[in-house]
Amino acid sequence: MARRILVTGGRENYDWMTVERAIFDHCKQGDIVVHGAAGGIDSLCSQLVRYNPDFFDEDPFPAEWKIDGVFQPNAGFERNQAMVDSGVQGALVFAGGSGTADCFRRIKEAGIKFYDYQNYWMGQPRS
Repeated sequence: MARRILVTGGRENYDWMTVERAIFDHCKQGDIVVHGAAGGIDSLCSQLVRYNPDFFDEDPFPAEWKIDGVFQPNAGFERNQAMVDSGVQGALVFAGGSGTADCFRRIKEAGIKFYDYQNYWMGQPRS
């Protein structure tokens, strides 16, 4: 049975080596990678899924920043909650900013098992 693994991390974080290592360490063939469809970590996860279509699938959750031309300041927070509520069985957390911190808080509040990669760089723990 496919598991849903939520991935969260910063839009400015392009640490490909840590993402690749974490995904292959914690995801199994057939798992679905859930991400926020943003730049940085989300785009790296999406690329990894597309490069391995026989191994993973993805379920992107883009934030609706504009509705009828009106900016929605809470769109990222609402997207984070939607991802958490989508039936995920685990999460991978990478370094990021306030949006990542919000998603991480929601993951912990929901009691979802997570692996914390916020102190990693180039696939290794920072010393």
